[in-house]
Amino acid sequence: MCLLSLDVDVKKGEVLQQLLTVEPDNKSFSVIPIVGMGGVGKTTLAKLLYNDNQLKEHFELKAWVCVLDEFDIIRISSIIYQNMGRENKDFRDLNLLQVALENQLMGKRFLLQTYRKQDEV
Repeated sequence: MCLLSLDVDVKKGEVLQQLLTVEPDNKSFSVIPIVGMGGVGKTTLAKLLYNDNQLKEHFELKAWVCVLDEFDIIRISSIIYQNMGRENKDFRDLNLLQVALENQLMGKRFLLQTYRKQDEV
């Protein structure tokens, strides 16, 4: 877990190292959460990592997905599918979408970043 409280550049190096050294297998995946209070730089860190040249070379596929408070699995899965494959298909059936997404990602190293957009108070 990356608890953000220090310099964003220092944290970027730490998380980047974690992402580059994880050796996934076909049965598991790694999750690195970035947590902290509002305004400490979580989104800034995530954007820096997503656009990092080392990660661009390391991962075959990448997607950045905004998850709204109103959770919609078909919308989120469709965005992941479209971003990963650069293919714009309209799926109305969740099962068909998830099978297509699984086929698209199987055997590939991919980076999926989710961002929770919160309402302004």
